Amino acid sequence: MDEKEVQKILIEILYATVNEGEDHSAVVQKITPDVLTSVYRLSKKHDLAHIVSAFVYLNKIETEETLKAKLQREELISVYRYEQMKYAFDEICSTFDEAQISYVPLKGSVIRAYYPYESMRTSCDIDILIHNEELDSAITFLENKGYVCKDKNYHDVSMFSPNKVHLELHFNIQENIDSLDSVLKDAWEYAVLTNGSRYDFKKELFVFHMYAHMVYHFLSGGC
Repeated sequence: MDEKEVQKILIEILYATVNEGEDHSAVVQKITPDVLTSVYRLSKKHDLAHIVSAFVYLNKIETEETLKAKLQREELISVYRYEQMKYAFDEICSTFDEAQISYVPLKGSVIRAYYPYESMRTSCDIDILIHNEELDSAITFLENKGYVCKDKNYHDVSMFSPNKVHLELHFNIQENIDSLDSVLKDAWEYAVLTNGSRYDFKKELFVFHMYAHMVYHFLSGGC
């Protein structure tokens, strides 16, 4: 099958799985054993095989046993990764609440709540924004919890939890793209206190940041 057609079917599967209530019979009819094998390979490259697995299960699609086992394994791994991320995220938030360090959860840790179930939204790391002037204190408090501080770049510091969950501790969310940073540099002006020391972005800024970060990865790789 043509690679672009496989890409198109994968996108249709992602849409169908996230939007459960709609009629997706047209997509289901396209899924032959050969198509499913090609879609699995592509989804695996993009860390989306667990969503293909959910699609197969929800639509009761007959699957060859070896491929079925691979899909189920991807779904179990996604749940395990989610639980690891959730534990670390809750620990980081409670640490900042206790230390009275203001913080804004970013990207996956917020948007996964809008998926049919949260483990669908896998990610490589946790992203949290704090004020630049509180960076040293935040690092110290997390190091006291066993976190290890690694590299610093133009907008974040990499840290790792004792069980190796990656935290990108942002002191700004700029993307080194002037047209985007003219808004992103003022991110805290769009943050609203919600609980403890936690702030959340107003919906407009949250969406803008998601698209801005997608633009960054589209230009530099990894979108």
